Amino acid sequence: MKKAEDSTVKCDTIRTIEPRENTKMLTIFEKIRKGIVGREIEIKSILAAMEAGKHILLEGPPGTSKSTVLRRIARETNVPFYIVEGNIDLTPAKLVGHFNPAKVMEDSYQPEYFEKGPLTMAMEVGGILYIEEFNRMPADVSNVLISPMEEGEISIPRYGVVKAVRPFTVIASQNPYDDVGTVRVSRAFLDRICLIKMNYQSEDEEREIVRVRTGGSDHETIAFAVKMVRKTREHPDLKMGASVRGAIDLVDIFIGMQKIAEQSNTNFLVAAQMALSNKIWLNEMASKTPDQLIEEIWTNLGGRHKEFHGRKKKGKTDSASNQDVQETEVSEKKKSDDRRVGGQFLDDELDIEYSYFYQVASYLNAHPEELPQFFEKQDSLEVFANIFGMLKHDVRAMAVKIASRLIIKIAKQIADTGYRSGQLKLVRGFTDGAEIELDRSLEKYAEEPDRGVVDNLMSYRRHRERNAFVMMFDHSYSMKGMKIILAAITAASIAQHFKNDYAILAFSNQVSFLKGIEEPTGPEEVLEKLFALELRGDTDIRLALERGLRHIDKFERKMGLLLTDGAWNQGGNPLQVAVKFDKLSVIGFPPVKQEKIRQLALKGKGNFCFVEDEKGIAGAILNCLS
Repeated sequence: MKKAEDSTVKCDTIRTIEPRENTKMLTIFEKIRKGIVGREIEIKSILAAMEAGKHILLEGPPGTSKSTVLRRIARETNVPFYIVEGNIDLTPAKLVGHFNPAKVMEDSYQPEYFEKGPLTMAMEVGGILYIEEFNRMPADVSNVLISPMEEGEISIPRYGVVKAVRPFTVIASQNPYDDVGTVRVSRAFLDRICLIKMNYQSEDEEREIVRVRTGGSDHETIAFAVKMVRKTREHPDLKMGASVRGAIDLVDIFIGMQKIAEQSNTNFLVAAQMALSNKIWLNEMASKTPDQLIEEIWTNLGGRHKEFHGRKKKGKTDSASNQDVQETEVSEKKKSDDRRVGGQFLDDELDIEYSYFYQVASYLNAHPEELPQFFEKQDSLEVFANIFGMLKHDVRAMAVKIASRLIIKIAKQIADTGYRSGQLKLVRGFTDGAEIELDRSLEKYAEEPDRGVVDNLMSYRRHRERNAFVMMFDHSYSMKGMKIILAAITAASIAQHFKNDYAILAFSNQVSFLKGIEEPTGPEEVLEKLFALELRGDTDIRLALERGLRHIDKFERKMGLLLTDGAWNQGGNPLQVAVKFDKLSVIGFPPVKQEKIRQLALKGKGNFCFVEDEKGIAGAILNCLS
């Protein structure tokens, strides 16, 4: 009998959904669904999470209707909606709220002088707090969300405890492919949310979205625009393609241009370049411009031979229009011609035999005027790395200059994506962008009233510590070919990112400095010295770490980056030196045994990346700089 009673108690603790609640949820779902193309599963998931009191992270590329879905949900559920844009300027006070400085200094702290931030307002009224680009937000701001999400309340000094009213929900969004100004989301936050992925929608759904948003009636134009946009997501030279927004803009611009002058092919290509060039994200190793890649996709899809109208032609059925949008193969002859260097040797699938590289080197030695054309090709840096020693002295010097310009261009794209926020520090005075710290300002004013209010202000500003960075790369005999190019890209990225406070040294069983910490050496000179090095000797990593650490010893924070393709085979154990860095990261190349050099990064409290080819170097550099 006792077992039966226990069983009843357990069942009673489970909340069941009443039929009327089920009907209400279904009604809300149907209303939301009517205003959105597709996304049924995502809408159900968000509604279910809100009903269960769970917080949400929406993960997906831009243009996947994250904001659209949330606004529709908020409107149909009558839940207040607050938007915060995640960026490095966001501070805890901007999220939570702050006391009005002027009123507090005049009349001390009063609850009515507190100006609520979006978090406080959303908690008090049971709203949705939507944080766009969450992974751009500084860690000290995201940490403020932990207590409201976990405990449902937040304690605000001199204002009191704010308790969350149901259905208060934190919904954050992030683009998983973005590394521009982003930070790693903390495990503490991830542990308190439910993840909903919002990827690109199907081709049919994207065509319908474009039709609805543009009012266009020419299904052929819409279908081709969507096809072009979807092809950008597959192109090997692009990190990230365009979203359906690109197709919407393309069709809108094309229709407008056709009203001025009906030149369908020209207008469509121009509209595509206008709409898409700033929405696609080039791979750092890409040799073409965005406009060139868009024209390539347009050509490969047969755009040169199509007619577009911007309105539906009589007698043209939707199925016939869709069938017209088929990929047109570019002739093998055209592909072959595009891949040749000076009409000769460079092919996409490189023959790595010595004889092949010898032929390329011989051709360039005889025709140095072809070097600029050579370096326009996708795999030119890899070929250059393998023919470097075969080039004549004067040809090699020309090639180094052109290669360096290309490497610096790649490095600028990598360096510009580094995250620079800094810690909030209390400083005397006030400038635009700073936040007044009222308690300390009042204390200062009480101590020195003769200085006046303004001169006693204390404020928080984001302060970047003066970091010293040393890059140490292995130039023992095994570090040849493309690995030298990857080291050069890394060196140029460090130069672009740190500007002044960095050093670069090369090591084998000896150490050579390419740039000292206070030397005014530009990236061009660094690369010239790097390519002039002779590969030699064994790998003494301990010596490199000791010399690098000694060189930056006087700085506030000492950071290092080690590049190597082999474990140490000379000198003592480097692990004892690695622990002395504030942060030591490691990039490893084949054939190194990953676990052995991973220990260096663990001891150095840094990151470890293993890079097998040029596609991985940008992410590795960013990971090590983060």
